[in-house]
Amino acid sequence: MPNRSIFTDACVYVDGMQTLGLATTVTPPNITYKTIEDNSLGAIATQEFNNGKIEAMEAKITFNCFYKDIFSKVAHPFRSVQLAIYGNFIEYAGDEPVDNYGSKLFLRVSPKEFALLGEMNEHENIKPEYTLRVSAARLVVKGEELYNIDISNNILVVGGIDVRGAVLANLGIV
Repeated sequence: MPNRSIFTDACVYVDGMQTLGLATTVTPPNITYKTIEDNSLGAIATQEFNNGKIEAMEAKITFNCFYKDIFSKVAHPFRSVQLAIYGNFIEYAGDEPVDNYGSKLFLRVSPKEFALLGEMNEHENIKPEYTLRVSAARLVVKGEELYNIDISNNILVVGGIDVRGAVLANLGIV
């Protein structure tokens, strides 16, 4: 049985500003590949193929209260913000911890939706949630880049393989 890794802690940075303890929830983007359908005459069924393109991505972040400095960065409609989420994994073999290693998720985001202050309830602090458009995402685990997408620069690298390289060369872009 392979070792299992358990995510134990995280720290969020907004444009380099540490928000340890300030962010209560971060939902990274889901990657959804677009597909093309092929339904040839005489085929038993329709088949879908990935076409190398990705649906628009979004992320969500919830803070434990209103922070004016963070709001002014995240709410600006024409500026991108860099999010860095540093995480910690503990790897187990059975019941025994055998390794402790880090992960880093870097996101370039811009605002999509947010409440001006957050939901207001009697006797409770507000917890503003921001829905953010993601134009770049890079995941590094244990020092190895597992995924890198940068929509603005037409980059898609998965497990160290440049997925878009051949397409860009065929189009005369590189």
